[in-house]
Amino acid sequence: PYVGTLDPKTGSFTEWHINSVPGISDEILSLRDLTFDPDDNVWFPLRILSGDVMARFDVKTHQIATVPNYRSGQFITNGDGNVWVAHGTQCTRINPKTMMVEARWDWNKAPNKPADACCSYQGVIDKNGNGYMGVMNYVVALNAKTGNMKWVPVPTKWALPRRGVHDAIRRS
Repeated sequence: PYVGTLDPKTGSFTEWHINSVPGISDEILSLRDLTFDPDDNVWFPLRILSGDVMARFDVKTHQIATVPNYRSGQFITNGDGNVWVAHGTQCTRINPKTMMVEARWDWNKAPNKPADACCSYQGVIDKNGNGYMGVMNYVVALNAKTGNMKWVPVPTKWALPRRGVHDAIRRS
């Protein structure tokens, strides 16, 4: 797998081959969705034989590092300056400076979780750090300060909302 950059002024494209990562002995299979932190570093789930790990490509040093003791999943976004990940039944916030998990919410343990909700995917984070995550049959609105979750049913049964965005007036 490769990480590449395109210089829009010159039209030149540069690639870095990702054939090894410190601390990873498994074969590297591929990179998944990309997002950027406030310093323009590239973050992505790195697919390896034993599962995904969260990796950061430092655009200045061209080095890759992984978040310690964390198995990764799909990205949500970085709307509040942090890197957010949806994985299984969890929503996780990672500090891009320290590369440490700062908070983790498990929607499967929420007291108000509907019985037919399953299978999280991607979503969006607003500027206040509140998350909106696609889950089978619902969008889960996470209040990051209180940890409360609101379950908003989608009209189509067995639909899995994914890849959420905000528009210009911050509607999700």
